Amino acid sequence: MTTKTDIEQERRDFEAWWEVRKPAASIKDDAFSAYQAGRASVQEQPTDHAEFELVQYGVSVASATGKREDAWREIQHYAAVYSQDDPVEIYEVIRRRIEGEANANS
Repeated sequence: MTTKTDIEQERRDFEAWWEVRKPAASIKDDAFSAYQAGRASVQEQPTDHAEFELVQYGVSVASATGKREDAWREIQHYAAVYSQDDPVEIYEVIRRRIEGEANANS
């Protein structure tokens, strides 16, 4: 559970990070809101379930989804097979729902 003190500390940490990087000031509040939403989304992910993706030359070549330990074992197997040809990277996929209306024309 996030308390008001936690949010205030997160805001101070974010402000310190922001001061070092100094991106356009007009997006500061939007950026913090997006940061908070992203953290909340990650914290809501079930810890016993995972999705991993195997990438080679920037292209997804395999994935594994399911119980974390089973998915990890499966993606490691794919990595062993695919890496015989060329280097691979493993990513954990974190999904979060985007609020708002989907519009393919924008």
